[in-house]
Amino acid sequence: IATIMAATFVHYWMHRWSHTRRFLWLVLHRPHHMPQHLAYATTLPVVMAFPLFLLMVVPYVFVFGALGKLFAAEPLYKEMILFQLVVYIAEIYGHSPALYDRAIRNPLVRWASHFYTQGVYHVLHHSAAADSARKTSNNTVNIGPGFFGIWDRLFGTWMPLPDKVPPIGLHGQPALHMNPLRLLFAGIAQLAWELRHNPPRLWWAILTGPADWQPPASRDFALRNG
Repeated sequence: IATIMAATFVHYWMHRWSHTRRFLWLVLHRPHHMPQHLAYATTLPVVMAFPLFLLMVVPYVFVFGALGKLFAAEPLYKEMILFQLVVYIAEIYGHSPALYDRAIRNPLVRWASHFYTQGVYHVLHHSAAADSARKTSNNTVNIGPGFFGIWDRLFGTWMPLPDKVPPIGLHGQPALHMNPLRLLFAGIAQLAWELRHNPPRLWWAILTGPADWQPPASRDFALRNG
């Protein structure tokens, strides 16, 4: 339990920064939130944009392995297998809005989702609706994971389940180019364009500023009207 608490704390902040910092959002994580129709088989593996996710995989695996060693000398294979059997009861619903209405009426799925802040709660994380409570439009609700939403509740990103599934995708569901390579590298192209067309005094902010901030000259290469 201590290992999972520590790991989910780190995961929460890595995931949250992937939504709130410009470079991480535009280059690595935004493609995962572009689809307006989610399916478990196609969206779960694409948490970070391929092949750019390699920038995160090595430190991610190292940190989580080190966290496990803080509390147990031996690998926790059996414990993690049993834990994942419970968690994955709900995981299939996390990227399946088509199953949302059925899932919220199923006590087992709701409990399993709440237990680890995944499942149907994660569908809200892909909402295209603006989050007026936090004055942002960057998918910063139910970031999870964590036991019973502990980190989302503690850090102000918790959202209860609505009766109806929200629209899915980027805020406002903008029209995107239907070219997967363009969508994948749109973030890199945008940052390069902004660095070229803005004064050097803004370069640091362009790379490290908030994800919902834009410099005076900006172009979004993922949007059809960008």
